[in-house]
Parts: sequence; structure tokens; C-alpha cells
Amino acid sequence: MPHLLIAGKLHPSGMALLNSTPGMTYNYVEDVSEESYAPFIDKADALVIRTQPLSAGTVAEAGRLKIVSRHGVGYDAVDVAALNARRIPLCVVGDVNSISVAEHAMMLILACVRSLVRADRSVRSGTWNWRNRLESEDISHKRQLILGYGRAGRRLARVADGFEMEIRAYDPFLMNGNWPVGPARPVQSLAEGPAWADVISVNAPKVGPPMLGTAEFEQVKPRVIFVNTARGASSTRRPCRLLSPTEEWRRPVSTCSTTSRRRAIIPCSPSARWC
Repeated sequence: MPHLLIAGKLHPSGMALLNSTPGMTYNYVEDVSEESYAPFIDKADALVIRTQPLSAGTVAEAGRLKIVSRHGVGYDAVDVAALNARRIPLCVVGDVNSISVAEHAMMLILACVRSLVRADRSVRSGTWNWRNRLESEDISHKRQLILGYGRAGRRLARVADGFEMEIRAYDPFLMNGNWPVGPARPVQSLAEGPAWADVISVNAPKVGPPMLGTAEFEQVKPRVIFVNTARGASSTRRPCRLLSPTEEWRRPVSTCSTTSRRRAIIPCSPSARWC
């Protein structure tokens, strides 16, 4: 009888499906760490994993392992070489999460453009005069650059198109004449995209060096909105100076960059505390 190891919490509907499937057993470890599931790996024929690492050392202990399935589409935390050496396939979930990722990215973009966190704090503190500073802006006709035009990137483009944004996208894997039909026009290289954009959204997996490095961030506008719903390592934060919640949104551009040539970025990411 095959034995499944589930590393990371499953939705109740997933557990219901699992419990209604005959002819299998399983271990269920809700904690999201390699150390928490590693003691059970030697008995597993299959592994379902979330964002926690799967190292070569753990693979070496998995004598019965025949397949690994990831909840998402990224697999940078998985030692693929170790799996390949054992001819163990690694599966991802394809299009399942792309709607959630696109909606999450658009939520962060809207929060920044509309100064949502500042507005919320103003309402809660009773400082009604904040709205007279006119910091909130419209998203319509702003320029959005999407880095990575796969499933999530294309869905985000369709959502942004509904807000009448001007959309461009960069994806080196689609520059061979197979650019998909949709609202986003292709950007041929990162040398031309960042300087054009009011909003930059990263929707690409972590492969090799960061897509956005020092050279790219030197090109961006002083008040660009940067949204990363992919991997943090897809960009470097070293060339940027993130505005703190106490800094003025509409300070003159010269005060943000003159001596260091660094740009002020309005951060919007799943880990950002404000927008």
C-alpha cells in the first residue's frame, strides 16, 4: 500500500479528498520546515510539499520515494539535481494559483496608488485633513511593466487592462515570435522597460541572477511602485532606498536621489508593512 507524506497544511477540501481515497496511508505534518517532515521521509513513497526546502540530504534518506509534488509552481527550494540523480519526478500545480497571485498583485498595486494604508490610518486616528493633501491617485492610464508573462503575468495583464492601464511585459522565453495574444505589448529587453513604467510587477520564477539589478533600478522613476509576488530573490534591493512610512509621498524628486543616485521605491510585496 503506497504511503504519502504531506509536509505543510492542506485545505480541508484536500484532506477530505485524501481521507475518501482508499488504498493508501499517510503522515500529515502541518509545520512548514524541512526538520519537521524529515523524520518521516524514509517511509514515504510520495511527498507533497509547500515552500519548505527539500535538500539533497533529505532526498538521500528517502529510499522509497517515487514522486514529489509542489503546491505551487516555484521549485527553487527543491534540490532538483538530487531528484534527477534518482530519477524522481517533480510535479507542480500549473495554473491553479495564478488567479490568486494576479489578484494579490493587483490588490497591492491599488493599495499603493490609492495610498490605502495612509487613508486607513487617517480614518482611525481622526486626522481627516490628510485627504486634502491629494496623495491618492487614479490607476487608470498608468503604465505597468510585468516581468514574466506566464500564467500569473497574463492574468494580471487582463485585470490591469480592466482598469485601463497601459501594459507592457518582458519575458525572454517568449521573444521568439510566440508572444501570446493579450493586452500587453512586449518589451524587447530590460534596458527599455523600467524607465517607462509607473508600476513594475515581478511574476517570474527565480532562475539565475536577479532580473532586476543595480543597472535596472538606476533607470526607474523616482516614485515607481514595485510589486513582487514571485520570489524575493528575483530582484535586488541594494540599489534602492525604500521610503519609510514617515517620509512624505510627494517630496521633490531631488531629495530622493541626488547624491547617491539611488531611487526611492514605494514597496509593495507580501511582506511589506505599508503602501
